Amino acid sequence: MATAYTLSAIMGFIMSVFIAKKIRMLLLWRNLVLTLIIPIALAFTIGNFQVHFILGVPATLAVSYGLFLKFHIINRSDVQDFVGILPKSIIKPIINVIGILDEKLNHNK
Repeated sequence: MATAYTLSAIMGFIMSVFIAKKIRMLLLWRNLVLTLIIPIALAFTIGNFQVHFILGVPATLAVSYGLFLKFHIINRSDVQDFVGILPKSIIKPIINVIGILDEKLNHNK
């Protein structure tokens, strides 16, 4: 079953690349690779340290989004859209932290 899923995913990726080239769509490979590698590497590392999933999942999400901001894969407004579904009492502190991180990570702009 896992082999079928893996082969299907690879075939889907190949077809997506083929169609994207055919319609002359610009693919940002750096962003795609970073979007995949960062969370996978973090999850692998946290898993090897046997961190409980209640701490590991939020840590993986927070660090991933921080690195996505750092590498300019997403920007502050993207993160605000993501957290927009959360209750208002949770949104304000998250937005404040994101603003501080954004200023520190992008201080050279």
